[in-house]
Amino acid sequence: MAGLSRQDSTSKQVTDADKPPPHRTRRVSFDDESTNKSKNKNKNEKVKDLEAPDFRDKSGRSCMFMICAWTCIIIFTILIVLLFVGISYLAFLQSGMPSICIRQLNITKLQLDHQDKLSTTVFLLLRISNKNEKLTLLYSPLDVLVNSQGIKLGEDRIDKFSQKPQNDTDYHIKMENKNADVDRHAVEELNSDIQAKEVMYDIFVGGKIGLKLGGLEMANVPFLASCRHIKQSDVNLGRRPECDLRMFGFSVGIYNLIYMGISST
Repeated sequence: MAGLSRQDSTSKQVTDADKPPPHRTRRVSFDDESTNKSKNKNKNEKVKDLEAPDFRDKSGRSCMFMICAWTCIIIFTILIVLLFVGISYLAFLQSGMPSICIRQLNITKLQLDHQDKLSTTVFLLLRISNKNEKLTLLYSPLDVLVNSQGIKLGEDRIDKFSQKPQNDTDYHIKMENKNADVDRHAVEELNSDIQAKEVMYDIFVGGKIGLKLGGLEMANVPFLASCRHIKQSDVNLGRRPECDLRMFGFSVGIYNLIYMGISST
């Protein structure tokens, strides 16, 4: 019996030793719960970290869109204002432009030598009118050119001058052209038209013009007055054909090159 009791006590001691103490079991369980909580907390923080940049990106894109939209609206408004001011300024300049008409035109010399060299003398009476009530016109030197049927008959320059409001200025211009290379057949046709009083002229007047209102002066604006298909018979009858005046036109020299190229084709 003693031996059995010893074995029983020994087995009890062994089994008791194998079992973990109660307080240690509770500590492991607490550590597991805290670990799980920390893991869940870390997961929640990661989810928040992932969601937060999306919200910030959306708000940033919205702000950039608003900035771009307002910038485009402001630029468009400025362009509209500048366009309106430019159109108004051009309309003001165009309303202040003078009128130019042909009062007299005569060819007193048309001579062609045996080498097909042409010499001409042309008399032109040009009237320039300032119809403005308050604007004074300031003219730079003006170039005057007379052509007919692709033949250059004469060219001259008028010195710079000014013109008061409601004022007409007449210019008597004598133009000569010497030893110009021409087509003999074209000159013969021109001579026959002169004899029949059916000749037609193209006259160009170009330069720069400024406007003066009181003490305010505006910059010189290039212009070109084109008097196309002027009939000698209309001029002789005193009809005074008026020229078409345009701002920012070609110079007389460039226009002559274009005209001669068109006429020769």
